[in-house]
This record gives sequence, C-alpha cells and structure tokens, in this order.
Amino acid sequence: QIFLAGIFNIIGFPNVETFGEKNPVEQLYLVPRVIMGVLAVFDTFLLYRITEYRYGRNVAIIASILFAVMPFTWMIRRIFLETIQLPFILTSILLILNLGRGRQLQSSSPSQSQSKPQKDTEQPSQLQKNQQQQLEQTQKQSYHSEYTKLTLIISGIFLGLAIFTKIPAFTMIPLGIIMVYMVTRKKKYVLVWLIPVLLVPMLWPIHATLSGDMNDWIDGVRYQVNRDRPLINTINTFFQIDPVLFILGMGGLVYSA
Repeated sequence: QIFLAGIFNIIGFPNVETFGEKNPVEQLYLVPRVIMGVLAVFDTFLLYRITEYRYGRNVAIIASILFAVMPFTWMIRRIFLETIQLPFILTSILLILNLGRGRQLQSSSPSQSQSKPQKDTEQPSQLQKNQQQQLEQTQKQSYHSEYTKLTLIISGIFLGLAIFTKIPAFTMIPLGIIMVYMVTRKKKYVLVWLIPVLLVPMLWPIHATLSGDMNDWIDGVRYQVNRDRPLINTINTFFQIDPVLFILGMGGLVYSA
C-alpha cells in the first residue's frame, strides 16, 4: 500500500476531474493495472538476467517466455501484494549473483607475477616497483571488500522490503544465506546480508507498538497463520490453473534433489 501510495502521489493520481462519466470505476483501476503491467515486464527482465548468469542465454530465453505466457503468472498482472513483492525478491537474488559473477571474472583475469624480492641481487627500482604493486593489490582487495559489503546490504534491504510487503517472503532467507555463502565463502558476509533482511521488516511491529496497535497486529498475524486451508488444496488449485508449470516445477524440484 505504501509503494502504490508513493507512486500515486508522484503521478498525481487520482485526478477525478479527468475521468469522464463513462465507466469511472474502470478508468480508476486502469492506472494501477498499468503499473502492475510495468512491474511484470521488469520481473521478466530480472528473471532473464538471473537465469542467464546461472544457466546461460538459451535457458534464460526459455524461462522468460514460460514466465511471460503461463496462466499462473496472471497473478503478477493484477493488483496484488505479490506483484509488488516479486521485484524486490528478484532484485535481491540478482545482486548476489552479479557479485558472484564479478568475483569469477576477477579470478579468471591474468594475475601479475609476484616474485619475492632478493636483497642481494634486486635493484632499488625493482624493490619500489614490487612495493607499489603490493600496495595496489591491497587497495584493490580493500575496495572489493567494501563493494561486496555494500552490494550485500542493498540486496538484504530489497529482501527485507519483500518481507515487509508480505511476510511469506521470509521463506527466501535460507536461499539467500546459501547463495551469499557460496559466492563469498565467508560467514561474516552472510551476517552483513542478514542484518538488513531482519531489520527492515521489524519496522512493521515497531510502528504498531508506537501507534498502540500491537495487540491488533498480533491478532492479524495469528489470523493469517491459522487460515484453514490445507497445503494439498493449494497444490490442487495450482495444478488446475496451470498443469504445465506445475509439472515443470515439480520436475525441477526432483531434479535438484
């Protein structure tokens, strides 16, 4: 709601005076649906980039086409929270993958030979050159470390915004932790990424506490958790709407396992 309200404020929507007498409700919903359509196009682009980084261009094209035309993706073309949530999730994943790709390019670049200086035979100019190279290497490592931290913080903020938009996005946290560790191989970077992921959604209960609505907030969360809808019903609905995507998705899970 905050996201849509911000966009509406920027574009000055709704300006009721511009609506005619014919189907005013339809015209009122037109602008939000156009915004959702733009987000859907952006989602397709993000999915293409993610798949291209991980599996190559051919797989990315096929995945993007399936994502664009499958019946189940009608949800991200409607005015739902999932439509706003998905770009945040995909952007967070893309930033982590992009960071990993940058490390691969850096490791595959030809490294300069670093021979140990010999005190007896090394000339002073050569010693200065080696020291300069070591200093430049240290500066590059420091810059890369800062860039890595900044990228992970931004990625964590995006996933935090996704969780803030709708709580079930927290199920993406294990995926993010595994991806960050596989890319960086350092636990401290996992913590750097995880801190904004947890802090951003905390704005919700903090706001509820400050406004005196904490009890209503807790009741609302309990209501959402205790909805009487078994998982098998959700799976059955998914299969009825889009059996092709359901079979492909289940096959992908089995193949991954």
